Amino acid sequence: MVNVTSRGRVKTLLGLTGTTEDDFIDTLVSGVSAEIAKYIGRPISEESRTEQYTVLTNGRQIFLRATPILTVTSIIVDPFWQFTGTAVASTRYNIETDTGAVYFMDAIVGGFRVSGYESSVKNAIQVIYTGGLGASAGDVISNHPNIALAADIQIGEDFRRRNNPDTKQRGGPSGGRSWTDAHRFLPRVQQMLATEVRYILGSR
Repeated sequence: MVNVTSRGRVKTLLGLTGTTEDDFIDTLVSGVSAEIAKYIGRPISEESRTEQYTVLTNGRQIFLRATPILTVTSIIVDPFWQFTGTAVASTRYNIETDTGAVYFMDAIVGGFRVSGYESSVKNAIQVIYTGGLGASAGDVISNHPNIALAADIQIGEDFRRRNNPDTKQRGGPSGGRSWTDAHRFLPRVQQMLATEVRYILGSR
């Protein structure tokens, strides 16, 4: 899996110069990266993918899972799941690279109906494409700096709370500290990730 930040960035944030904590920081980087991928509902790794989708009855639209979309190699519609027939012509659909939406221009594509009985066959559309946030942590840091910074901030918090990972700190009597409820992404981190979260109500 591609991480969304790097050990070096986190160490700079924490003011660390030695290597004693490197293994622990690496664990936090990979763990928080995975949690961010779940939170925003988007795969991180930019790679070639072969996926199958279902268009709802009377629908002409699907949403590819990994965004942004770099290229679409082929789209084949086959209610028998062989996917050996002719691909839908690229002139017969439009792609929103940022959202992953694919809009079919015709009710019939690839020799089969997109709206109608065949469209309700589960996973009858195969899409081969390349998409994702980056092929490396460096790509994500360069192209999605808000995600990288959100990860840095959360990892810094997790590092400081390493002995109390499932609690939240609050002020206690006489300036002391006590630990209360379960740990979640920091509010600032959630705010930074809000614009990256993918909400899909369904294909139509």
